[in-house]
Amino acid sequence: MGHLGRAAKLAILAITGQGVAYLLSIVLARRLGVEEFEAYVVASAAFTMMIMFAPRGIDKYALRLLPALFERGDWERARGFLRFGLREILWTSIVVATAVGGWVLFLSDAPRPTKLAIGVSCLSLPAGALVHYAVEVLSANGRVILATAIFRTAVPTTTLLLVGLHPLARRLECDGEPTFGPERRLIAGKRT
Repeated sequence: MGHLGRAAKLAILAITGQGVAYLLSIVLARRLGVEEFEAYVVASAAFTMMIMFAPRGIDKYALRLLPALFERGDWERARGFLRFGLREILWTSIVVATAVGGWVLFLSDAPRPTKLAIGVSCLSLPAGALVHYAVEVLSANGRVILATAIFRTAVPTTTLLLVGLHPLARRLECDGEPTFGPERRLIAGKRT
């Protein structure tokens, strides 16, 4: 990709990321039952909502503040802002994940697979929020191609690879019954 312009590289990364996300949806739709796929979609939407709130704008403010600090060579303030951002985003994501996870697990009448999927989303929220922050910091530092590669391709590809481990997750049980996979469908009498 060395001979391509910056815009072309960004477009290729974005299209590749969309392709991986589409492939992920196809794989999940084929591997999961209807109830489990619905749980994935709901948990994915919940994760997206939580990850947009957790940084509280600090990640976007980094795009405005850090380039000016870098240009002036004010490394101490830049480090201070980076530490502040890490601390605040981590703290907020833990609070949000705990609140949403507690509500879904204890107060919601959502189906068991949905509760489990949202629980996994809540557990992964701090890491996801910090990755979002890192992507914005990379962008603020002029590393837009790397930031886009991480956000658009590495994250969905990692998810796809983890889904490849799904056969191992079939053994996951909830109250003595498999939660995901063909065993769940056979137990429920719905062979697909």
